[in-house]
Amino acid sequence: MAKFSPNNSDSTTSSTTGSTLTSKTTNPKSPASKPAFGFGSGSTFGNKSRFGNAFQESLKLKSFLDADSTEATLESKNDTKSENAPSLSGSGSVDNKPESQTSTTTKQFQQVDLNPVEQTTGEEDEKSLFTSNAKLFELELSKISEGWRERGVGPLHLNQSKRDAKQVRIVMRSQGLLRVILNYRIVKNTEVMRGLEASLAPGKYLRLNSLNSEGKPIQYLVKFANEKLRDELVSKIDELKTEM
Repeated sequence: MAKFSPNNSDSTTSSTTGSTLTSKTTNPKSPASKPAFGFGSGSTFGNKSRFGNAFQESLKLKSFLDADSTEATLESKNDTKSENAPSLSGSGSVDNKPESQTSTTTKQFQQVDLNPVEQTTGEEDEKSLFTSNAKLFELELSKISEGWRERGVGPLHLNQSKRDAKQVRIVMRSQGLLRVILNYRIVKNTEVMRGLEASLAPGKYLRLNSLNSEGKPIQYLVKFANEKLRDELVSKIDELKTEM
């Protein structure tokens, strides 16, 4: 029967421990240590990810009851970005206009059919016997001290009615606006006065006596470009007066 020796157990234990240490020391290829898990900017839970934003928002919460409102805020921000993102049309260009704005723009250029309006001047049934450009002045005989007042510049016409040859008048309209500034009827006893004593070129002027809208006596002064035009009008008026 073998005897148990305490020295043998110690030697066995020390040898086992020594072999274990030796094997750990002599094995140079130990498995690589795994990196520690963290919330870095490059990880899945980084600052640029949705989870990173949720984590940053959670730090600001006073209570866990605010978590629902935080998630709703993040989702609304993401939805806003997706709605504001420009969409590509079929041709590849960016179309940022809403549908409602596009339809409104189209309606602005909608074609409108306009009906022609016939304009009449009152001279359709008359024939013009004389035409010339002239300048018209007016003098109120009861206020001679105020002098001549200019009425306007424009074409002057001597018209005769097509239905009645005795209906003759002088019509003058302002240039541009075509507003009637002289409508003077010629009758058998109409007095036509030539010249203007105060002028250095009296041959250009023609005077006509009349009444204004208030019934006050006035005198019209017509200035032509030259004496020849004035004399031509006077001769034509005298000829028509003989036919009345």
